[in-house]
Amino acid sequence: MTSYYAIINLNSNSVKNRIKDIEECINQLSKNLNSQIFFDYEGAFSETNGTWDSIDIQFERARSHSHVFVFGGDGTQTYVLNLIAKYQCDIVFIGIACGTMNINPLTNHLKKVKTANTLSLVAQDAIKCELNNDIVSYALVDSVITTTCVALVDGNISQISAEKILNGIKEREIPQCIGGVQTTVVIKIGEATITLPQMSEIYTISA
Repeated sequence: MTSYYAIINLNSNSVKNRIKDIEECINQLSKNLNSQIFFDYEGAFSETNGTWDSIDIQFERARSHSHVFVFGGDGTQTYVLNLIAKYQCDIVFIGIACGTMNINPLTNHLKKVKTANTLSLVAQDAIKCELNNDIVSYALVDSVITTTCVALVDGNISQISAEKILNGIKEREIPQCIGGVQTTVVIKIGEATITLPQMSEIYTISA
């Protein structure tokens, strides 16, 4: 049976401006799908507490549905995607970017959805990140080969620990490179495989 749930994760800096946009977007999606989309705001605006507790709460509700819309930034969408993979849920993931660092968030994305008479879903391959043949994470937009990633912490854009964010903890950290000059990086997207040159072949040192 097809059913829909919307996970919402917004930072407190722009909540008032975004609630109306998201509700209108969900209403339009419901009309196009001819189906109700379930959602609520409990825990949806708790991002500043430094953990993903609010997403975990909403994801537990979403697990009983066949499709999940995710309203949030890259970090929120990646986190939900990895929850689906972790628990091996048979859920269709539909991301709608409206994070703090998305270009023109909501202006481009939600307004198009709100005014669209018809909508179609386009399948996108996720990026599978492996270390020594072990799956580390899945990503949608990009995969950064470093110890940190960029996120919003207490209203400020910060470098945070990439390892700890996978466990739901936002902690500031100074970025460092992973591997050395002989490290080989392989990127697989769908059926395509890209092997990057070793670091020593990318960077040259001149006197």
